[in-house]
Amino acid sequence: MNMKTSSPSKRNFCDCIKFGFTIVEMLVVIAVISIIMAIALPPLHRWIVRYKVNQETAVIYNTLTEMRFRSLAGKNGRFWGASFTTNSMTTFSWNDKNFDGLVTSDEQETLSTYNLNYALVSSPALLWFDSRGIARRATGGFYIQTIQINTSVLPSGLSTYDCIAISANRIREGKYDSNKSPKCTIK
Repeated sequence: MNMKTSSPSKRNFCDCIKFGFTIVEMLVVIAVISIIMAIALPPLHRWIVRYKVNQETAVIYNTLTEMRFRSLAGKNGRFWGASFTTNSMTTFSWNDKNFDGLVTSDEQETLSTYNLNYALVSSPALLWFDSRGIARRATGGFYIQTIQINTSVLPSGLSTYDCIAISANRIREGKYDSNKSPKCTIK
């Protein structure tokens, strides 16, 4: 008795190749992804710019604080400071060889330069910290300045801090208000 047994598990060859995605299903997935990206990209872009602005503010503040602490440590009679142009900050150390309290190029050693994209430095400036941590001008005297951070690229109220106030004995981050004095007030 030779009987052909057919099992229900065997399928026709054509039935096995009917899987995958149709072009309509692919277009629906692409449309959904496009809509999600259109909704998510503007807030993501604002967050990235906010992060960059806050990061630059923190870099300036932390660098100036570090220069001040290095001067307080006063190793080998060296002083530390920073110079600002409209688009960069350069840190330096110097040794006052002739003890005149003025920074000259033959006494100065450049350490690093940072490109500034958002800082609004109206005029080139150079400051250094003496052994007591007091901010001084290159030409002598106390150093007092506010470095404003350009937040016009952000929607209002998105920046944590937007200025750095440097006085003779203090460095602080704050909010800039052109109607107040001092213009950079602690938040």
